[in-house]
Amino acid sequence: MEFTALPHCRFPQLRKLALVLQSGATSRIDASRVQFIEAHPTIEELHWYPIGDVTLAPGSLPAITRLSTRGDLALSILLDQLTPPRPLKHLCGLLANSKTVRQLEAMTVCSVQTLRLARYDDLQSVAKLADIFPALTSLEMPPYATLPDGFNILCFPPRQWIGVLRLFPHLERFMSGGLWAVQGSTMTEEQLDEIIQEIARACPKLREIEHWQIDDNRGCCKWIVIQRTGAKVSWGIESPPLRFAFESIMKDFD
Repeated sequence: MEFTALPHCRFPQLRKLALVLQSGATSRIDASRVQFIEAHPTIEELHWYPIGDVTLAPGSLPAITRLSTRGDLALSILLDQLTPPRPLKHLCGLLANSKTVRQLEAMTVCSVQTLRLARYDDLQSVAKLADIFPALTSLEMPPYATLPDGFNILCFPPRQWIGVLRLFPHLERFMSGGLWAVQGSTMTEEQLDEIIQEIARACPKLREIEHWQIDDNRGCCKWIVIQRTGAKVSWGIESPPLRFAFESIMKDFD
């Protein structure tokens, strides 16, 4: 990322861009990266966590489909509504708090299907995302809500989570230890089955849920995989695919 000549480079067919710190820099480097990104409207996938607070010029990234970045930059891009709208499907890094939600509610069009939250302040903010991102099929988030002071956290019992997740009609995948943060490891198999049956009824398209057990070979949590045969719901605990395990490890470096 510290390549100083980057702003002077031009790649007319550039589709994917990952800007990652290799050694170290100050926030002064962000401006040159902004200049490069604004000069390449063909970018479809961007992975960049700037050091400081930055914004892009209005109309930047018109072709973006996959974005991983800081919450403030993600928000500014979402609020910069274009005609035609950006084909953004996958978003990583957004913050969900009362202020952010109020701003996002002003959006008229949003095509995001996969969302990874960097932080949220309560389940009420998460619930409001169902109207903001009506096409959402995959939701990933930390296990705990972080209070505005940035230090204290909250966790919620499974049925409070189910009350929120039922608001996402197309949800197929929910990855968060929050569902089990209160009592997961102390549940009996009968109690776990009761919760899974309930969440399966509330979310008729749900297929995958994060489990609390760590897969030692993968270095991330196992999955609960739901199968449906008519009205009957069965489930099992499986190791995640290697690709997902690698992505889970790499996100810790964002």
